[in-house]
Amino acid sequence: MQNLIRELNLSVGGNPLSYRTDTDDLEILCSILIRQEYGCVGEDVREPKLIVDCGAYAGYSTAYFLTTYPSAHIIALEPDDRNLELCRLNLGPYAGRVNLIKAAIWPEAMKLALRKNELAGVQREWATVVGPPRGDEPAQTVGIDFATLLRESGFAEIDLVKLNVCGIEEQLFSQNCEAWLPHVKNIVIRPLNEELESTLLRALADYQFFLARGTGLFAFTRISAKAPPPKEKPSSTGTGNAIANGGFENLRVGPGRVVPGRWMCDSNDVAVDWQIAVCDPQFRVSLAVRTGLQHSGDTALYVGMNSDTPILPHSAPYAAIENNIALPVREGDDWHIRAFVKTADNGRSAKGVRGAYVFLRLSYEDGSFTDLRTEPLLEVTGEYVTVGGIVSVPVSARGGRIERATLWLYAWIENHEAVETSTAAYCGWEVFFDDVYCSKLSGLADS
Repeated sequence: MQNLIRELNLSVGGNPLSYRTDTDDLEILCSILIRQEYGCVGEDVREPKLIVDCGAYAGYSTAYFLTTYPSAHIIALEPDDRNLELCRLNLGPYAGRVNLIKAAIWPEAMKLALRKNELAGVQREWATVVGPPRGDEPAQTVGIDFATLLRESGFAEIDLVKLNVCGIEEQLFSQNCEAWLPHVKNIVIRPLNEELESTLLRALADYQFFLARGTGLFAFTRISAKAPPPKEKPSSTGTGNAIANGGFENLRVGPGRVVPGRWMCDSNDVAVDWQIAVCDPQFRVSLAVRTGLQHSGDTALYVGMNSDTPILPHSAPYAAIENNIALPVREGDDWHIRAFVKTADNGRSAKGVRGAYVFLRLSYEDGSFTDLRTEPLLEVTGEYVTVGGIVSVPVSARGGRIERATLWLYAWIENHEAVETSTAAYCGWEVFFDDVYCSKLSGLADS
């Protein structure tokens, strides 16, 4: 039975959209246009000139990008004729800004077989797999590589690549990726499994990037080649981002089990570039191994509480974690510092004060220091929220020249009572810090 094509009672930028009955079209359209799942790229993608949509399907993601970025040109790839027909219909109003190609992205230019409904037995219009022909299998489409797309586009680089291509990602990031990755600034991708996630991170090991995660999506933004490590202490003249990939690169963690749907927190060796500066007995700090509940990345820094250690009257025990990369901070600078933070309380009622935040510590040549703090998270969230903000480096501080600046994470509880209190009264306060970054915005020295 052929699916009927109907026009949706909803427009995007004033342009109509159509869908097929008895398919997943409406569900996919809702995820892209209503829930805006590709919004996970955030503000890191601004005014892109060229977007490549790999796996355009029925054109919904392409229409979203065309509307969100009105000055962008898009190359949309879709190998399946079933989807291509509807894709042309939905993208018709954007003629001149979109180049729709019947092809699949592939590590090199070659003819490919089209295998419908082969993805793990899934009988869906989107479940189309491509690959080199097997035996007498006909080649129904072509594969085209990123280098060729970029060369023929007339653009110098690709501002955003969207990849939703049913497993082709494994080949793309394990074969010839060095030919195109240096020319891509942002990638949003839907990994199908943990093996693919590992392949992605290996391919990007020589790059700096910020990593955010939406529902099933990874957004690698502001991708750039890593600068070689300095031979000596960084001078105060540097600029840009000194911490990338959340600062969790090159982990030194013993092997551990991954239990789906749970956190495994059994390592005190948090990461090469992180150190526990203060950890009062009421707290424990460890590395949380990814099990599917993380915001993004493979790890998060975890601060929990030891239930058998009392909290003394009028005390405020805390845990402070320092990233030991020295930041090139100067007087008058504005820096954006941020972390994704998730908190938990084990279902008990709150008592006292508790919180978590991120801050910059400026250490001066006379031995003093100043903490540039951001607004604390004082509530239980259950889901990751953004914590942080913009901090300004003071001019002419009394401590003299800034000798060192580092990024810190901080979690604390506070007992205002006149009697000793058990940690149970503080709801088993737990904090997960993830995707920590620090970026210079401006400064007097740059003017």
